[in-house]
Amino acid sequence: MPEMNLKIVEPERKCLKCGHVRRPDDGGPDYACPACGAVYAKLEALQREQAELEDRQSIETRNLERRAALQERFDREQAVREAAEGPRYAAAHAAYLLMVLPFAVTQALSIAIAYKMRRSDEDSWLDEHFTWQIRTFWYLGGLALLAGASLLVGAASISSVAILRNAAHVEWTFKSLAAFATICAVALLTAMYRIGKGWYRLSRRESP
Repeated sequence: MPEMNLKIVEPERKCLKCGHVRRPDDGGPDYACPACGAVYAKLEALQREQAELEDRQSIETRNLERRAALQERFDREQAVREAAEGPRYAAAHAAYLLMVLPFAVTQALSIAIAYKMRRSDEDSWLDEHFTWQIRTFWYLGGLALLAGASLLVGAASISSVAILRNAAHVEWTFKSLAAFATICAVALLTAMYRIGKGWYRLSRRESP
């Protein structure tokens, strides 16, 4: 069986720098372009790096565009929510304002607004504010009842001293007045904390 001489023909190599296509009769080393002397491996590595860089830049550009689109959609949805919540948002501000005023009528109006605007079928940050206002009203109402009770005890003790001439009841007078002052201080601090915190968080559109 005759022997077959196989000759491997290497593909023509094109220089990425000058575009010269290497011919079989070109001289010089095989790893460099005979026309400009550039090393093929270095040019190919540089080309790969450039392609990878372009791919990364393309990915970053798509990510930026995606984030911008998401932010734009979020802003639109936020604007729609704020427009829908406008009346209830204003009502929450009005309720806090009425709670600050030291009149029974304004306090009654504030609790009426809070009960009216609170929606039991929802769980939004505005509903949390109305619940916060309602609880604040009842906390302060309970403290007001205690303060009133202490005043009644003081008045009764003073009457006993004046009518019965019983000096032993003077001690109850001072105790009731001290209790009244303490309860008023607690009520003032409670009102400042709860109304101040709630109103501040409302202005930031956050739950209390």
